[in-house]
Amino acid sequence: KSVYGLLIHHADVFAKPGVEYLIDSMEKLKEIGAVHKIGVSIYDAAQLDQVLETFTPEIVQLPLNILDQRLILSGHIRALKTQKVEIHLRSLFLQGLLLMARDKISTRLSALLPHLNKLHRALKEVDMTPLEACFLFALKSANFDAILTGLNSSDEMIENFKVLNRIEGQSFDFTPFAINDYNIINPSNWPKT
Repeated sequence: KSVYGLLIHHADVFAKPGVEYLIDSMEKLKEIGAVHKIGVSIYDAAQLDQVLETFTPEIVQLPLNILDQRLILSGHIRALKTQKVEIHLRSLFLQGLLLMARDKISTRLSALLPHLNKLHRALKEVDMTPLEACFLFALKSANFDAILTGLNSSDEMIENFKVLNRIEGQSFDFTPFAINDYNIINPSNWPKT
């Protein structure tokens, strides 16, 4: 009967004329009860700032992971929460790279390897798996309402829930692993070949 959240998938539309018609249509869908909340999916702080000039979303879906901490460090997540915006985290595993064995990572992504090696060495010292680290990072670092992850099987879903129980009460300093190089942390900028 209705959809919980309707999000504009490409925030770049906020730089184009006529976006107010799109927002108006979404608000009308909300008024008639077809949608509970409306929002936007963003990639970076600049996109979010542009969105906020025109529209106050009720939901913002954003990338966040151990290597990509930009929206925490910039204060954008904190600012959204003070406005009571619902935050949905995505890219927690960075397209799965944070969970992969380093020898399985394509050579086209070699710029990520030093960062991943540093992280995996630190996790080994404290006997923490990459999956545990990804979830612990989200739970300890950000004020959020939902985490979106991809799954290949129901076994992976069950393992995720087990990990969430295992990491309760743990702590780890993830700040040394933040990268600010947009070419490395944004998968849409990764080399195709």
